[in-house]
Amino acid sequence: MTVIPQIPPDVEAQLAGLSAAEWSVFVAKVRAPDATEALRAAAAQLLSGIALEAFVAGADPSKFTDTNGQIDPEKVLANIRAYGRPPAFLVEMCNRLEKERLRG
Repeated sequence: MTVIPQIPPDVEAQLAGLSAAEWSVFVAKVRAPDATEALRAAAAQLLSGIALEAFVAGADPSKFTDTNGQIDPEKVLANIRAYGRPPAFLVEMCNRLEKERLRG
C-alpha cells in the first residue's frame, strides 16, 4: 500500500488551483527523470541514435502515461508506428546539440 505524505494546506490549495495544462507541466517536471527514461526505454524498441534522442526531446511524457501515471510502452510504440520517425527539424536540432556538447 502506498502511503501519501501529508501536504501543507497552502501547497494543497495551490495544486488544486492548477489548470489541466499546468498540472501536466507540474507532473512532467516532478516525474521528469523517471518518465523521460521510461519514455526513452520504450521508444528504443523502434528508434535509435539521433532519431531516438529527437523523439524524446520533442515528446511530452505526460501524453504516454497509463491510469497510474506511469509511461505506457504500448502508447509510445503506437505513436511511433503511427507517425514514424521524428520530423527532420528535430533530428537536425539534436544533431546540432550533440555537436555543441561534444565541442564542450
